[in-house]
Amino acid sequence: ICFPDGSHHPDAMVIVSGWGKQFLQKRPEALMEIEIPLTDHAMCQEAYARLQKKVTDDMICAGEKEGGKDACSGDSGGPMVTLSNQNNRWQLIGTVSWGDGCGQNDRYGVYSSVPKSLAWIKQVTGVEY
Repeated sequence: ICFPDGSHHPDAMVIVSGWGKQFLQKRPEALMEIEIPLTDHAMCQEAYARLQKKVTDDMICAGEKEGGKDACSGDSGGPMVTLSNQNNRWQLIGTVSWGDGCGQNDRYGVYSSVPKSLAWIKQVTGVEY
């Protein structure tokens, strides 16, 4: 998995994986993954503003409006990846951060944006990208 090259489309499909609980039940025996669309940032901000929660510019939202697929408790820090439009390689564009429940209607998953954190990652790790 590569650092992001900035080529992902705003409504791209992404894959999120993790060992978190399934619908607030027990942990899975195998690594789980879901494929979900990135969500319009303004739409996500509006959905969470109703709950008095803030979605900032260094966050990415993903999920389906009708719910059903989402990261859950125990998935935090897990990867959100997508295929690059430029070189057909998987790139890390986000990490699981928070949400309101798991797979709720009109409650998107919120992810930390890796592109917005690249300068910090380089400074702390010394890794070139």
